[in-house]
Amino acid sequence: MGKFSRLIVGLVIVLAGQSCVNKKNAEQLENQYVGSGSCIECHERFYQLWSPSFHGKAMQPIDATFVANENLPNSEDFTLEGKTYRVGIEDSTIYMLETDGGQTKKYDVTLALGGKNVIYFLTPLEKGKLQTIPLAYDVNDKKWYNNPESAVRHFPDANATDEALPWMDRMYNFNSSCYSCHVSQLQTNFDLASDSYQSTWKEPGINCETCHGPSGDHVRIFKNAKEGQVIKELGLITTSTFSNEQNNWSCAPCHAKMHPITPSYMPGDRYFDNYDLVGLENTDFYPDGRDLGENYTYTTFGTQSRKYGSSLHQLPHAQNQVWPDGAQRSFLSPTHARNHYKIRFAKRLQHLPYRQIAGVGE
Repeated sequence: MGKFSRLIVGLVIVLAGQSCVNKKNAEQLENQYVGSGSCIECHERFYQLWSPSFHGKAMQPIDATFVANENLPNSEDFTLEGKTYRVGIEDSTIYMLETDGGQTKKYDVTLALGGKNVIYFLTPLEKGKLQTIPLAYDVNDKKWYNNPESAVRHFPDANATDEALPWMDRMYNFNSSCYSCHVSQLQTNFDLASDSYQSTWKEPGINCETCHGPSGDHVRIFKNAKEGQVIKELGLITTSTFSNEQNNWSCAPCHAKMHPITPSYMPGDRYFDNYDLVGLENTDFYPDGRDLGENYTYTTFGTQSRKYGSSLHQLPHAQNQVWPDGAQRSFLSPTHARNHYKIRFAKRLQHLPYRQIAGVGE
């Protein structure tokens, strides 16, 4: 065997060994995620603030509790792609009927996403795919609307046009398009050969460990601690020590239009070592920087060097808190508040026209 051949064989062995090590490390890290329930014993107050928040309820199962709490009406008929669609609601179930000529097909709706401005709904399809149904509910206007139609782009060039994607398009596939922004510790488990998914996640919603990292060591350390013992190493990511930039980075995996370039991201790590940020020249943004309702505030504001305040880490726990003087105030910093209420901010400071898309005023 020649010198070059030995070099190639050696390189292959090294890479194979490294791959095994990486896989083992990934499995060990996965086992360290023990769930939000493990936080209740010591952090009940924060758990009670987080669990009913929009982060905690970013995904919810369709059951009797959801149906009763949301109290949604049945939808009217919508026509798209030459077929008629209607959503029906019963005591503990939601379903969608698709009518094509004299044939009617029923889709079971099993999961709901969002809830602040819009509620989107998922139906299970073959090969493990979860698809966003074409009808979504506008929480503010209290009405159903055609979701694919709301995403049609309007270009400044008069010769450029766009049309709604079919609702069965991959862009509306939960497994490939949501990037773990409605569930925690998502594994898509996509099989290329069969074009199928066996997606799993630790918890629905954005859990404590999404922002604080795996808490297995943290729980173990404090369960084994003796009374009065001073714990120096918490075994957990402490977001109170983050810089403003790290706070931005920790939210940007969901609140930015981007492409992941690494398998996973740990809060506090450098964002651009893990993601390729899509710029404002993308057609999902208007020339003035407004997005199409996806809440990509880091792209819109982060690229203009706007910084969130260090109190941002409180946001997932609750939107508002009662302060010692009895007043109810948001934990949002002034800059972050402008980002969340950018309708008012944009109209006052940038004189942008009002726009309604996907149930969100822009």
